Amino acid sequence: MEYEQEYGSLMESHGHSCPELALGLRMAVAVRYHLPNASSAAVRGLAESVGCLVDGIQSATGATVGSGRLVLENNGKLAATFWVPQGGHGLRLQAKPGGAAFPEQAIWDDVESLRAGQDLDDSAQDRMGKVVAAILDAEPQDLLVFEEVAAPQPEALRIGRFDNCMDCNEPTWYVRLFNHNGHKMCGPCHLASHGGHLPAVHPKDPVLD
Repeated sequence: MEYEQEYGSLMESHGHSCPELALGLRMAVAVRYHLPNASSAAVRGLAESVGCLVDGIQSATGATVGSGRLVLENNGKLAATFWVPQGGHGLRLQAKPGGAAFPEQAIWDDVESLRAGQDLDDSAQDRMGKVVAAILDAEPQDLLVFEEVAAPQPEALRIGRFDNCMDCNEPTWYVRLFNHNGHKMCGPCHLASHGGHLPAVHPKDPVLD
């Protein structure tokens, strides 16, 4: 099985083996080969899922949520876009419809069981092993759709200074405080001030002058 050693290390840190984890590794490998300077540059990424795919991408590219170099945009898709500094364009990788990354539904039921901390029986383990092997061994063009994109890199995570929310008084990153009628409020307090539902016309992100 190709990439067996790298996937084995990845699986140990992730906690279980599954299709999305294997796909994240294959995406990272594709980035190394197809995005100029990716092997020596600080890769940035935008993942369109919040599932196991993210751990595969983080471990194999070095672009992590914590470092601010991986942004999550949960579109429910097995897709991610990658950039390198001064690269000029990005590379979007999507699991090819009908390819190895889209196995029978039973696999996704198995993945849900794993995420819930349940052990798989022998039949399910065998099924999972075959799917993961197929993903790791597939030719790139049979597994992934490659698309060059002109979209700019996502902005780096801004941390900055802390300031207190004027409602709960807890220290909060200044860039994550909302300006609610002149009062600086953290996200939960701001949402509560609107009764738990933001108005139809309302800034999505914190807005401070």
